[in-house]
Amino acid sequence: MSPWRCRDAGALAICVLVAAPALAAPDPLARAVALHRAGELTAALAAYQEVIDAGSGSPENPALAHHNACYVLIDLADPAQALVHCERALALRRELGDDRGVARTLANQGLALRHLGRYDEAEQAYREALAINERLGDAAAAVRVRSNLGVLAMTAGRYGEAMDHHSAAQSLAERHAAEPWAARQARIARLNRSAVLEKLGAYREALDLLRALEAGGDEDAELAARVQANLGVMYRNLGDPLRAVDYFARAAEGYARLDDVAGLSNAKLNVALALHLNLGRLEAAELAFHEALDLARAGGDRAEVIQDLFYLGNLQLELGRVGEAERSFRDCLDLASAAGSAEGTWSGLHGLGRVAEGRGDLRAALELFRQAMAAVESTRASLEDADRRAGYFGDKRPIYAAAVRVLARLHRDEPAAGHGEEALAVVQRAKARELLDALGAERAPAEPLAAAALRSLLGEGEVALEYFRGEDDLYLWIVRRHGVRFVDLGPARPILDQVARVHDALASGRDPPAEVVAGLSRALLSEAAVPADATVLKIAPDGKLFQLPFEILAAPGAGRETLIDRLSVAYLPSVSTLALLLRRRDAQAQGPRPALRLVGFGNPELPAAAAAPWAPASLLVTRHGLGPLPAAQREIATVGRILAGRQETRVGGGATERAFRDLAARDSLVMHLATHAIAGEGPGRVPAVLLAAGAGHDGVLHPREIAALDYRARLTVLSSCRSAPGETEDGRALTSLAEAFLAAGSSGVVAALWDVEDAAAAAFMTQFYDQLGRGLSAAEALRRAKLRLRAEPGWNWPALWSAYVLVGEGERVVRRPLVPAWAWITAALLLAAGLRLGLRR
Repeated sequence: MSPWRCRDAGALAICVLVAAPALAAPDPLARAVALHRAGELTAALAAYQEVIDAGSGSPENPALAHHNACYVLIDLADPAQALVHCERALALRRELGDDRGVARTLANQGLALRHLGRYDEAEQAYREALAINERLGDAAAAVRVRSNLGVLAMTAGRYGEAMDHHSAAQSLAERHAAEPWAARQARIARLNRSAVLEKLGAYREALDLLRALEAGGDEDAELAARVQANLGVMYRNLGDPLRAVDYFARAAEGYARLDDVAGLSNAKLNVALALHLNLGRLEAAELAFHEALDLARAGGDRAEVIQDLFYLGNLQLELGRVGEAERSFRDCLDLASAAGSAEGTWSGLHGLGRVAEGRGDLRAALELFRQAMAAVESTRASLEDADRRAGYFGDKRPIYAAAVRVLARLHRDEPAAGHGEEALAVVQRAKARELLDALGAERAPAEPLAAAALRSLLGEGEVALEYFRGEDDLYLWIVRRHGVRFVDLGPARPILDQVARVHDALASGRDPPAEVVAGLSRALLSEAAVPADATVLKIAPDGKLFQLPFEILAAPGAGRETLIDRLSVAYLPSVSTLALLLRRRDAQAQGPRPALRLVGFGNPELPAAAAAPWAPASLLVTRHGLGPLPAAQREIATVGRILAGRQETRVGGGATERAFRDLAARDSLVMHLATHAIAGEGPGRVPAVLLAAGAGHDGVLHPREIAALDYRARLTVLSSCRSAPGETEDGRALTSLAEAFLAAGSSGVVAALWDVEDAAAAAFMTQFYDQLGRGLSAAEALRRAKLRLRAEPGWNWPALWSAYVLVGEGERVVRRPLVPAWAWITAALLLAAGLRLGLRR
């Protein structure tokens, strides 16, 4: 049986067949394998190509050379070329009847396909490999393929499936405990399970697994060091940087004992980042950066050297040592250019731009930032893996913020020179890029829009407000059909702190302090932002501004009136998304009316936690204390009576994920979900909608699963808690339920900004649907419902009536008013009497 040479990518073991002792390998193959073992990947790849080109000797040799070349190219981040070699190796091994070799090549092929974002094909390759391994009784290979399937499922947002695969891998390894490979693979499976638990927000369970791995000790010192490093990352994400530094230091000690220069360098870098960014211990951080840099240079790791130089330059700039910072950034850029490193290129350009800005040379700084943004976007466009492309802006937003800051300074000196319009275009390039990709024609990436194109989207009486948080300041663009106005709102922190105070009060069922609301009204709005002739306001918040219901703010120059008194309000991830949402809405309006007026799901049956305690649904039910939603079940019946027409509704045990997937693919005017929803607040947490499990589905829908659905409902109503957009500022959008439904195909989504009590949610929805039944648009129906409820005793406080917002667009659900509507109004008001705020999670 052939040996495997393995390395770990994160928690995933990736293995390559490097030699088969039964083969009398000729010198070229032996040399290639020796280079591969030594980690000289570029030379090994050339040597494997020589074996392939020679085309002589045993027919197994070119198959092995193609197989190993595939692996090397994956390691060199060239999955497209890796796939070519894997496919050739696979064809040769099938011809030879080498089932074991076929299975191993299929595993590498699956990895290449995953990196290319071709998840369905990757899964097919892995499953074929698994079937062969199980037939041959190759448990070691089966465990590794199970791990691959688990990582693939987690990448696609199918966390229940991921947990199943990693649990199966652990069980299989434990059944073969006597085998030399089993202990390591069982621990890797547990490490993978902790990663899934972290995504589910089950931090206690994830920490328990990691601590058990730590406490159990490990003869595999490399794996033990990685457990320490993972614990450091966990504690840093949880806001405990002191403990994180301690764990990174322990990982560094482990890597030092192993003489693992790369691992040691990376651990030192993590220590330095925590000291710098979390603890503000700048001198200690600088020492750690230099240690990481020296190690990376000693190990010949140019990528690590480039990264270390960039972070060191940032620290030196913060310390006011501009000359040293410039040298670090210049070295970073020079090394990156020589190595062809796109990441190093934008990093160096960004740093040099900040140096130029600090010296007052704004035009030079702007040009460097433009070059850095171009490097970022060129690299991003080349990524075929949608998940990697989606998150590519995560740590690169500061480049865009720096460009906006410089353009704002230039705008103050030259207000008519177009700097404000260029800044708006930069913001469109930074915000909600993941959603723009998803909304593009046939899922192709869509380009952000320039100022002139944004203006053309708006009709008379429509105003769009685009907010953007820079590194220090908050900016606003007021977009109307006849022009764009750029406003620097000043320091962001005081405004965002006030937003947090308002949101916390509303989420707790209290009226926010009047003076705070008045201050926010003055800070965020002006008569230019809300002119007297405006009838519709489209707001694209940023960061924590997504938590604010702007409708409660005072309308400028209107005495005691609030925005809700003056006009209807809708929210957007960015103004650029409006173009694609309008295109979708118009196409839907011109097509045939859906046969179904309503698809509704309410009060889904929750799992018994004891039956499957590690299942995602059970974990969420236990962690969040979820219970039945009897008012939600009545809500579905009431909504159905109001809308009338053809409809499909499911409640209780019938409100399954399988039924939802089936009905989501049918054309409908409204999809109404009166269910539990979990907010994705906190690092690593992923929001979810809970439905009943069954028929091979776990009953938990995460944003990526939702976005990938065949989804044909025009308006989606999430009558559940905290389902509106979150506060992400990293270019991602599919971390919120509302934006996931936009990506899936809905033109508009009604969602909540905080937890709402079950009966109160039902009462509010009755009012909202009554207004929809009068033939109003979703935005205006939402406004009228809020005004109607605000006028009633028991509802006249913002914590109740302002929770729900419209994200996106929404056509009229009914074209002619439905009657009688008054009966449902009366029912809602009676139900609302005496209600106080509680929870529908």
